[in-house]
Parts: sequence; structure tokens; C-alpha cells
Amino acid sequence: MDRDWQLDPDTLRDRLTRIIDQVERMVHIIEHIRMFAREAGAPKLEQVQVNDVVAAAHELLDAQLRSRGVSVALTLQDDLPLVTANRFSLEEVLLNLLANARDAVDSRPDVESRISITTRRTGMGTLLLRSLTTA
Repeated sequence: MDRDWQLDPDTLRDRLTRIIDQVERMVHIIEHIRMFAREAGAPKLEQVQVNDVVAAAHELLDAQLRSRGVSVALTLQDDLPLVTANRFSLEEVLLNLLANARDAVDSRPDVESRISITTRRTGMGTLLLRSLTTA
């Protein structure tokens, strides 16, 4: 307004909505990081849905990955059993794997910048979290 930009009400509404959405997203991420930092070293074990932890780790690094042109393909099986784990320690492992995969695709300009994350149940109650791969 101070710059006297001539924006129609619909454009202004769209831009303000995007700003509000991004601010809310940043608040969510900051709250998550605070909780992660506070709880990561705690030996607290609980029943954890692996897909929730994968989604949280992906959400933390998603904007960074997209800004580098790295796409992420999530294939998460719906009916996975709960596992006993420290949610934040597991998330820390996934964040490290994602960071390593990001570095791997960054170092290979000849390779498509894509990371695949897959969860699935195999055999008699065994849970397999397929490692992150670059394609």
C-alpha cells in the first residue's frame, strides 16, 4: 500500500492468503523443531506409527528439497502396525537419511533429483522401511 501498487482485491486476497498459509506453516515447523529438540534424547519409548514419523521428517525438509529441485515420492502402506520406539530418535534417523539422499542427488547432476520413501509390511509382522534412494 505504501508503494502505491495497484492490486485488484482478488490479487490482494490471493497474496495475503498465501502469506498467511506460509506463516502458519512456519509456526508449525518451528513448534515441531522445538518439540523434536526437547524430546530427541529422551529414552521414552511409545507406540509409534512409522508413517507419521516419515511424514514429519519429510515435512521438515520438504521446502529445502523442493528449492534444490529434488522431488520426493512417498509410498506409505496404510495398515502398518504400531512399533515401539522413541518417535524423535526414529525421526532423527530419517532426517539423516533424507539429508544423505539430498547430498547424493546434489553431487550427481547427471541423475534425476528424486528420492523415494517406501514403507510396507512384509512377512509375519515384519516392518520394512525401505531406505531412501535416488533415481
